[in-house]
Amino acid sequence: MMLIYAIVAIALLLVARTIYIMTRFRRLAADQKRQLSSHLANGMSLAESIGRVISELNRARGLGLDSATISSVSNKMADLSSIMDTSNVADILAQFTQRYLLLETRIALSSGKSLDNRKVLYAAEHLELQERSGYYLIKPSTQADFTTKYSNER
Repeated sequence: MMLIYAIVAIALLLVARTIYIMTRFRRLAADQKRQLSSHLANGMSLAESIGRVISELNRARGLGLDSATISSVSNKMADLSSIMDTSNVADILAQFTQRYLLLETRIALSSGKSLDNRKVLYAAEHLELQERSGYYLIKPSTQADFTTKYSNER
């Protein structure tokens, strides 16, 4: 009977953790959209606005991204506006931020490592999108993607 309670408790913790992570993602996405809108309203280009958002995140989280990486990623994200609207670009930015910037730092947080700029550039340059009814998302990654595309040997 205790085993069943333990399994149920673990399952509840996993559900609670998933809800917490999703809430944080939604909050980050909303905050980034607000920041982009504000920067665009102040006359910045989309690439400059994205660069400012990434720079602020880089500074706040100590990601270790250099200005050339931020500029390249910003331009790549802004180029997406040729196939989607600005709101969708903001969603792609939030997904990219979670998957390629924050996930890496959460894993390496205990060791105090900063991000590998080459990996971030590679992820931005080889971004795979999937379209659903005119809306774009970053294609889900598989374990093979992380071991081949984003290995430490790049």
